[in-house]
Amino acid sequence: MKKNIIFMLIFVTTALFAEFDFSEEIIISNTNIEPVLAYPVDLDGDEDFDVITISGGDNIVGWYENLDGMGNFGAQQIITNDYNIPSCVEVADFDNDSDMDVVVAFYASNMVIWFRHIDGTNEFEIGQIIASDRDGAFGISVGDVDNDNDMDILVASWEDDTLCWYRNLDGLGNFEIAQIIDDNATKACRIIPVDVDEDGDLDVIAATNYVEDKIYWFENSDGLGSFTYSQTITTNVQNVLSICTSYLDNDDDVDILSASTDDDKAAWYENTNGIIGEQQIISTNADDAFHICTSDLNNDGDEDVIVSCGVADRIEVFENLGNAEFGDAQVISSLANFVHSTLPADIDGDGDFDLVSAFWGDGKIVWFRNELATSADDDLHNSISPNIQLWNFPNPFNPNTTIEFSIEQNQQNEQFKIEIYNLKGQKIKSLSSSLCHPELVEGRGENIYSITWNGTDQSNQSVSSGIYYCRLNIPNSPVKKMVLLK
Repeated sequence: MKKNIIFMLIFVTTALFAEFDFSEEIIISNTNIEPVLAYPVDLDGDEDFDVITISGGDNIVGWYENLDGMGNFGAQQIITNDYNIPSCVEVADFDNDSDMDVVVAFYASNMVIWFRHIDGTNEFEIGQIIASDRDGAFGISVGDVDNDNDMDILVASWEDDTLCWYRNLDGLGNFEIAQIIDDNATKACRIIPVDVDEDGDLDVIAATNYVEDKIYWFENSDGLGSFTYSQTITTNVQNVLSICTSYLDNDDDVDILSASTDDDKAAWYENTNGIIGEQQIISTNADDAFHICTSDLNNDGDEDVIVSCGVADRIEVFENLGNAEFGDAQVISSLANFVHSTLPADIDGDGDFDLVSAFWGDGKIVWFRNELATSADDDLHNSISPNIQLWNFPNPFNPNTTIEFSIEQNQQNEQFKIEIYNLKGQKIKSLSSSLCHPELVEGRGENIYSITWNGTDQSNQSVSSGIYYCRLNIPNSPVKKMVLLK
């Protein structure tokens, strides 16, 4: 019964304003059995994107190494196949040893387990059980809930109707028993930590489905992980399977997006100082909308929307025309056999975001190359416009790095921002140009602006080790890869 339920639930010629240009699918693997998620992340610490996958049909949590940083992948390496129906995966450095560990929710085993990355290798230890009583463990996420500078784990469990979190007690991956956020979350499917009200701590956005479709959020009332109900965002969704957050309208508070299968809807909700507005429609023709996420796919400074349309076998992208006004759907693939998820990452290292997908129907893990005209240059900088350049030093860095850039002369009086993105293509920080300091750099004969990033997100919370990207929020900005090593 559980297996049938999980298959239903897990992840999930028009006038166009601008054309996105992606390649045909490039196969990473076609031997997975019912994969539900392909998660791009630099797992081996070599500064390119590998791909973690989870598959419900063969119970495999595995990963594929990006061998050359250009999108040529090695064979599957198995992390585990000992537990039943992995439903969600996240990565973080749970033990503060500067490499990426893996945590997985196993739906049919009712477990949450983390796997320590063995230092200096591409291997993982036998899993350490965080919980064995999360009945129908479904959604999982990570974040520093209690502001003690280590990564905690949040879980939504579908069968026992619970939202909870697990405290990382010592920064070494020893976790406390569950702290309940809501034990009446009927068919809880998703949970996301994010600072909704901009008070410097992580609140929680959650979704329930099937019986009671609802998206709502809880305030972290003391900054230490004591949560109180704040607001129901919407009940106007039918079988919501995916939620995410993004700075869609380019202000300083994080907005919310949802995808729901039974009403074919992709929607967003504007956040204004912690008050979430009414549902705004992106599309009601996103047939069987399983999964939603965002990224700036055309380097114009706005977050575009990516929707995986499950049984419709389509991946659609909606261009953000500015201030969260969206163009019509552009189909990246109409051969995406029961696609369950699509996520952005710069797979080939050329300075733009490609797409990585899991096709449940035919067992494929694929990626689509973004053909946006970019060039990845030498170690000093990469540029799209020859008149806009971007550097950072030191790189790798800990905890601070100086970002330097030059811009075209006619832009020097404009207000702009430096935007920082994480591995998922999500904007995590905006730095105002008012904080930048222009100076004349010897040998360049031009004004170079500089600003320091201290390794924090928009909530001023420290981010974990890993790869980050920065760019200017102006057209034709270069994209710079930065590596934070703690």
